[in-house]
Amino acid sequence: MAIKTFTTGEVLTAADTNTYLANSGLVYITSGTLSGTAIDGIFTTTYDNYRIVFTNISTSTGALINFNFRTTANATETGNNYYSAFRRYDQNTNYDFSQGANTYGSCGINISTAAYGAFAMEVQQPRATQLTTVSIVGNGVISQISTVQGSVFYNATTAFAGLIFSPSAGSISTGSYTVYGYRKA
Repeated sequence: MAIKTFTTGEVLTAADTNTYLANSGLVYITSGTLSGTAIDGIFTTTYDNYRIVFTNISTSTGALINFNFRTTANATETGNNYYSAFRRYDQNTNYDFSQGANTYGSCGINISTAAYGAFAMEVQQPRATQLTTVSIVGNGVISQISTVQGSVFYNATTAFAGLIFSPSAGSISTGSYTVYGYRKA
């Protein structure tokens, strides 16, 4: 594809704009509500990397949010290959923690019974057959504001199609999500 250069004062045509937009940015895939159920069929070969934004999440009891990847058969992955590392900030107190060889990845975010939880996940190469990685940034509230930055990796020969979230106690009461794919070109 030839690269077009523009001079000062030149107006972009619809074709120029469409070409530019078709080769950049995030593409909306889907959105919905979260109530302790899985989000299946969101990872396809169309995109290599994804951004998932979660908002207004609450749990039936204050809990730490965990997740599992799901396969194309929508079965929860139970392999012992997750490793999570996080830094959590709770009003003047910092916590560094990590966990390895788990059957789930942790978001490291404490979510209360009020709909204050929000986080974004960057998921890299969930359709690859090795080293799927996740970066997470978000916040939640139980007795105080909890802000988290963290990462998770899963090192196995499994291609994933979706996610399932579950709190460490109780269930997810409310929440919504929006899934975007990163354009390849």
